[in-house]
This record gives sequence, C-alpha cells and structure tokens, in this order.
Amino acid sequence: MPYPNEHSCRVMSPDAPHDSVASKDLAGGVRAILFISGGKSKVQAYRFPTSKFTASEAHAWIKGHNVDCMSFEAATGEEKGYEEGPERQLRIRLPQGQFIELGPNEGGGILIKNVPLLVEGTWRDSRVGTPLHYSSKTLKKCAENWTSNTLWVKHSGGAPRSIIDKIGEVKNQHFEKDGVYGDLWFHMKTQASRDSAELVRAGLVNFVSVEHGGKESYNSKEKRHEAEDITFSGVALVDRGACAVCTIRQSEAAAESGEMVMTEDVEKLKELEAAKADLEKKLAEATAKWDAAEKRSTELERRIETIEKTAKAQTQIVSTAPIIIPSHGVKIDRKNRTVTKEW
Repeated sequence: MPYPNEHSCRVMSPDAPHDSVASKDLAGGVRAILFISGGKSKVQAYRFPTSKFTASEAHAWIKGHNVDCMSFEAATGEEKGYEEGPERQLRIRLPQGQFIELGPNEGGGILIKNVPLLVEGTWRDSRVGTPLHYSSKTLKKCAENWTSNTLWVKHSGGAPRSIIDKIGEVKNQHFEKDGVYGDLWFHMKTQASRDSAELVRAGLVNFVSVEHGGKESYNSKEKRHEAEDITFSGVALVDRGACAVCTIRQSEAAAESGEMVMTEDVEKLKELEAAKADLEKKLAEATAKWDAAEKRSTELERRIETIEKTAKAQTQIVSTAPIIIPSHGVKIDRKNRTVTKEW
C-alpha cells in the first residue's frame, strides 16, 4: 500500500518467510526494511522520505544501485506530520471456550475463532510503554495490512527466533465492530505447538501479544499520540498482560453475546495514581501531626508529674517544721507533739 510521506520500492513479497522485521537507515536518507531469518537479513523494501526524494529521484537511486523492484509506489502526499513509530507489542487477553478441532480435510490443528487483536481505544503496550490511540477509522483501513501472519510461541527479545518457535498462524484477519479480529490456528505439527495449545486450553496462558508498527502523529487538540498507519508483523503468546489498560477480556456473558469488556483508560489510571499519591501524602502529614501531639502530651504529663512531686515534698516540709508564735512566746513542735513556753 502507498505511504503518505515515503516512496516505496518493494524487493520481496511481504509474505516471504522470515522470523522478524527490522529497519536500517542507509546513506542519503534511504531506509531499508529487512526480513531476518536464521540470523541472516535480506532487504524486503526500500523507503524514500518525501522530504529528501521526489519520485523521480527515488527511481534514479534505484537505477543507480541496480535494485530490482517488484513494484514501486510513490508517496500519496497526504496527511503530513507522520513519524515512523517503533514496533509495539500490545498484549490482549484470549477469549475462552472457542476452541475448534479441525479435521484432516480442514488442515488439522486447533482453531480459536474471532480473537480481538486490536480494538479502538488508547492503549499502553508492553514494549514501548507509551500510550497510543487507535481509532476505528485507522483500524478499519489497516485490518488486512500484515507483513507476516505467524503465531509465535514468544517474542524475539532482540534475538532472531527459531523456526520451531512458529506454532501456527493468524487467519481471517478482518475488521468488525470497533477493531481488528482474527482466528488463531495452532498447526499441532511440533511439540511446542501442541504444548502451547494445551496451555491456552487449560487457561494457564491467557494472553497474546500483537506485534505491530507504523506511522504515528501527535494530535495537539486531543493531546495524545495517534496511530495513523498500522503494519502488523505477527502475534506471540505471553503468560500474562503487562499492563491493565491494554487488557481486553471476554467475560462468560460477553463471550456469548460477542461483546468485549475493556478495562481502564490510560488517563483514568493516571488520575487514580495521582489521587493515591495525594492521599498517601495527606496520611503522612496527619501521622506526623499525631506523633507530634503524642510527644507533646507525654512531655506535659511528665511535667505535671514533676510539679506534683515537688508540691508534695514542700507540703511535707512545712507540715513537720516547728511553729513559733512570737506574740505569746509559745513553741509548738508538731513532730514531737509538744508545746513549750519560752520567755
């Protein structure tokens, strides 16, 4: 498909076998899209940004470098301001109770029907970690834009995956309702595929992670980053979702109706975290004031006790001292209980 701000020269079919996809910047601003397989890379396509190349200049570069293009697509020149986004890995909860065992005539294996792969909303993926808004319009436009439909047992983790990590495929990719859906097919040809299917069936593996990239732009009015063009490059099984906002689960009731239950929005989560931090701050301040009041109370009790002891001691001294009444010359000794007259 043509790109808004890049001319494209396709060298290999996007359906050619590969383990992963990478991008490499070449001299002069040309970008090479690489298919990596078995630790080796091959150029799948060349991209020419319109900021540096006209279509004629791109053709001249291709001819000058003896590149054999399967097809050439000039940039559409529409929707300026895109940036090529990094590959994202959006984790999504698998629906339950939709396993279908296929017969030999159907290719065998196990099929999980109509899994929601990416729906409209603002989601924070597990790899890049920044929220990105996916509109229904963009999802509908790009629902069938897949460079690879491989179902992997894991993400690459920066290293090429093994051929035995291919445990199936994503089939019947399409748009419906508010997102991109597809069927997960486990080929059951390897032990890894059989084990993975059983773990999913038993509910011990509950998430798939959709690998995708594409063009992103910033919407200053909505104050958010938005996906403008999406290229899907595969799906991997993962143990659990890394982030609540990108969890999409079908409840038992929703599974019957086909409706999805989606969790918190990124901004809602931020608001809750801010409220929690504010409450923790206020609690710390109240605790500090309480501790200070208790300390003050203890100090006052100690001082009162000291005053009471001092007053009692002075009272005892006064009560036991002899009293002399000068006017009569009488001496009263209360301690010895005697009264004497002095002249």
